[in-house]
Amino acid sequence: MQHPSRPTEPRQEIVDLAAGLVPALAARAAGYDEADAFCHEDFDEMVAAGYTAITVPAELGGMGAGALDLVAAQSRLAEGNPATALAVNMHLHGVGLLAEGFRDRVEPFLKQVATEGAILAGGFSEPQSGGNWWYQASTATPLPGGGYRLSGTKTFFTGWPRATHLFLSAAVETEDGREPIGFLVPRPERGVRVLGDWKAMGMRATGSHALAIDDLEIPPECVVAVGFPVAVSFLVGSHWSWPSFASIFLGAAEAAFRHVADGLPKRRNEGLGQSLAELPGVQQAVGEMRMRLDAARATLLAAVARPPDPDPVAHYGRMAGAKLFTCQTALEVCTMALRTAGGSGYLRTGPLERLLRDANAGLLLPPSHDATLQWLGRVELGTAGAPGGPR
Repeated sequence: MQHPSRPTEPRQEIVDLAAGLVPALAARAAGYDEADAFCHEDFDEMVAAGYTAITVPAELGGMGAGALDLVAAQSRLAEGNPATALAVNMHLHGVGLLAEGFRDRVEPFLKQVATEGAILAGGFSEPQSGGNWWYQASTATPLPGGGYRLSGTKTFFTGWPRATHLFLSAAVETEDGREPIGFLVPRPERGVRVLGDWKAMGMRATGSHALAIDDLEIPPECVVAVGFPVAVSFLVGSHWSWPSFASIFLGAAEAAFRHVADGLPKRRNEGLGQSLAELPGVQQAVGEMRMRLDAARATLLAAVARPPDPDPVAHYGRMAGAKLFTCQTALEVCTMALRTAGGSGYLRTGPLERLLRDANAGLLLPPSHDATLQWLGRVELGTAGAPGGPR
């Protein structure tokens, strides 16, 4: 796959579009979290504003956002509500990946995103293999008249309540053995059912339900790719996935930092006769949080702006490494923000405890901590070879 040269700065109009949505998202965030409710109103506003079409090519009615634009915009959007940002990211990064790698196959869908508000949700994680999309337990059985019958279980199907289209993966038996296959399917009326509603520690508004795929018949025109192209698309397109996911947790940490940095000057310790912002320990903590956030942002933007490594395995590893570093830093900053704010931050009357719960999800997104570091190590040692798939 040929990649065009990449810009080194995000487009400000796309970041501004995200910023305009932040106040309304922030106002609803606590209510969604407390009710374990999907963020439908947020999606209504994002569709109406054209935000859900930012990664659709401009000539098809979107804004033509690249991966760098997506990272910058999603980081800003997540300052309003990380859960909403994560839910729409499953759509936005998938649209960008499909447009870049499989445009000829998916162009009608891309037009629907821009003109009809179509929303994509992806089903790749499975209880048997986690997020390892190289080895799918779900099966796709060829049908006599063409097409496939798909069966399996998908977990963490983020954005399901709003999805109009499903991006599904499975395994199919071919002459070369068991190989991955990818489908882009309009949401069916039959063949997919919810196994369990999303109830979790954090990211409660994402609608990440577990789904059963029960003998879902898929026509041949819904096949995106089979075999090697599926695996390679995830490698060479990883600049769409891992950096954009990481940007959400960076935005969560930025929101936690701003809550503390803006609030402490208004608080006073009467026993000491000082504003909390005058305390040396508080100043040091705020300085350290700012330093860590700046380092994480620089790392993430540099990773997504750099030209792709010609080795897709190395490219994937670098994108996963940037995600891991950013998500680790985001969790550290959210923890420091809570500690610096003190007991008031522990109360559910403010956003810190929710942001900390949401930030923990960053380290659970595949590939895992150990798999990412092992992957990077193998690349640097020259022992990567054929990938065995992330965990």
